[in-house]
Amino acid sequence: AARHLLQVINDILDLSKIESGKMALADTGFGLDELISRAVEMVRVPAHAKGLELIVDTGGLPARLRGDPTRLSQALINLLSNAVKFTERGWVRLRCEKLAVDGDALQVRFEVQDTGPGIAAERQALLFAPFEQADSSSTRRHGGTGLGLALTRHLARMMGGEAGLHSVPGEGSRFWFSARLARAGEPGERGAPVPLQGLRALLVDDLPEAREVIADRLQRLGLQVDALADGAAALHCLEAATAAARPHDLLLLDWRMPAPDGLATLQAMQRLLGAALPPAILVTAYDEEQAQQRAHLAGFAAVLVKPITASALHDTLLQVLRGRPAAALPVAAPGEALATLRRRHAGQRVLLAEDNPINLEVASELLRDAGLLVETAQDGAAAAEQALSGAPDLVLMDMQMPVCDGLEATRRIRRAGAALAIVAMTANAFGEDREACLAAGMNDHLAKPVEPEHLYAKLLRWLPARAGGS
Repeated sequence: AARHLLQVINDILDLSKIESGKMALADTGFGLDELISRAVEMVRVPAHAKGLELIVDTGGLPARLRGDPTRLSQALINLLSNAVKFTERGWVRLRCEKLAVDGDALQVRFEVQDTGPGIAAERQALLFAPFEQADSSSTRRHGGTGLGLALTRHLARMMGGEAGLHSVPGEGSRFWFSARLARAGEPGERGAPVPLQGLRALLVDDLPEAREVIADRLQRLGLQVDALADGAAALHCLEAATAAARPHDLLLLDWRMPAPDGLATLQAMQRLLGAALPPAILVTAYDEEQAQQRAHLAGFAAVLVKPITASALHDTLLQVLRGRPAAALPVAAPGEALATLRRRHAGQRVLLAEDNPINLEVASELLRDAGLLVETAQDGAAAAEQALSGAPDLVLMDMQMPVCDGLEATRRIRRAGAALAIVAMTANAFGEDREACLAAGMNDHLAKPVEPEHLYAKLLRWLPARAGGS
């Protein structure tokens, strides 16, 4: 309920800012893959719960762009969330493309396509108006305010673009928006991807849309690709290529396919080629932790989790081909932060500084559920004293508390020389609040209402590793 109310308030405030001319766009460099990955993470869990496959196609856009990444992400999340909400089976695809190029300036289009029920023509013209929804009947199955699409169109127009849709009942929908962006320079040594010219890859994926996107990415990196829809065809292709003295250098096998699946296909290939088998990467949209374990046992060199960004694919290829363990997965795969936290940090001590009894109770239960030991302080002075005398592994610090606030409590801890991790967990969620927390000596900032997954991710980042722990 808190999350829903917060989204309603934020959307209304943003629309009010736009209509009063008070919203200003940022102009900063950002990584396209990072922006898209963050947007996709917001819908990954509900998509997987429905068995939907998420597909990302960046269409050869530059790896780094200039614009307002926050507003771009907001618009992308609106479209992706709607697609996942209204699609019960099949897939959701995010596609990016260049519409026009003028020097360093680009007109870019972002399109989200789904295999949902589609929208009747008489409803389509109304959807970008505030408080309008695709299904406005009294028996509608899906909640929402009807503000997301209106806000997306406003943001697109502010960014020099437009928004629209194409939908046919029974055939799904395509929602899109465009924006005027600019190329940005490459930071540090990442630069352009290292060419992999001349290498041959065998790609197996039963979903045509996913197969097409991954094959295109491989070809853009310079590889020659044989892209096939099933394991049996892949075995024939591998055997023919070996007999013709044109062996493959790399295998990419989807996990969940009609028999044989990716694991069984690799086993058959191992029997066929033995030690001559090239390195293999397991591609999967499901159950990341289990995939990692089973892939290792089956002989895969790495795991790539869909939707696959260009940088994740490039980095994994290099790591596998250089014979190093790949780091394709994040510290904790989406939905797995709690299990990872229990495994790595159970028994560690967290000091929770919070004066609101309901917030204290909820946060304490979330922490105990992760196997952590919880100590509490209900004012800033007590929090500073307990942090210095008890040496917890981490402090979660509210900003507004009696006696002294969280900022002053943090300053006292830092003046005493304590180097433990302090994370703000506060309803003060504006940018200046975050800056004030960091300036006082905190390590990070977490806004209320707290998403459990976000809390666990912060804990994974800042809790110290235990000696001998995994």
